[in-house]
Amino acid sequence: MVKSNNSFGFFIVLFCILISTTETFSKDNSPITSIEKTSKFKPQNDVIKYTLTDDDYSLVGNGFSNFDIREGYDEETVMVRLAKISKILLNNFPDYKKGQKVAVSYNVWKPGDDVFVMNVEFNGTKYVLQKK
Repeated sequence: MVKSNNSFGFFIVLFCILISTTETFSKDNSPITSIEKTSKFKPQNDVIKYTLTDDDYSLVGNGFSNFDIREGYDEETVMVRLAKISKILLNNFPDYKKGQKVAVSYNVWKPGDDVFVMNVEFNGTKYVLQKK
């Protein structure tokens, strides 16, 4: 008769639980939030996805949390929106390196709400539209 040892399995499960609940800490010993972890993570295809926030729209002088793309309005052209998105990304992520690609989701009013995505790449100075 073979006797099984269940205590080894118990310790494996306990170890896995401890690993999954361990919190990561920064240099000043404060917890790192999942947002901070995510913003530093580079996906395999090297494209970071970012959605503009209310604060981002305020940073570029918008009174509403969108870009007004109606004919005759300031943000009708892609180049105006690109300049504002570049300013936002440079402000929020000053450490990104040349070649970093970002897919930026942003709200528009056309009239009616919609969400557009602009694919940009950092050229070392500013963000430019990604070449396909």
